Amino acid sequence: MQRPARDLGHVRSLGCLLTWPIPSYAPNVFRLVVEVTSATRSDGLGPKAECYAEAGVPVCIVAEREHDEVLLYRDPVGGEYAASERFKRGRSVPVPESVGVALDLSVDTLLDGD
Repeated sequence: MQRPARDLGHVRSLGCLLTWPIPSYAPNVFRLVVEVTSATRSDGLGPKAECYAEAGVPVCIVAEREHDEVLLYRDPVGGEYAASERFKRGRSVPVPESVGVALDLSVDTLLDGD
């Protein structure tokens, strides 16, 4: 499998920033990953989402700027996310309870950064 470009991850229980992929930490320290793609995605999200699912990260939210939508992936099984939903502008993305917080994220804010 092609490895994705390095990103940063915050592990609350450790109180530090780490680079992804993180080879020595249990997936259960990550409850949520949020990706914001560039307007023209050249490296592809596929390998990253696969890595997150493979690692058992319960929820992955992708602000897909090229397609002007937000994708919510959840429930990783066998290296893939079993469930996904698409959200368009004007809506909010409900963060699944498995993350441990009650939170709705505005699609417009995720896409625009406002």
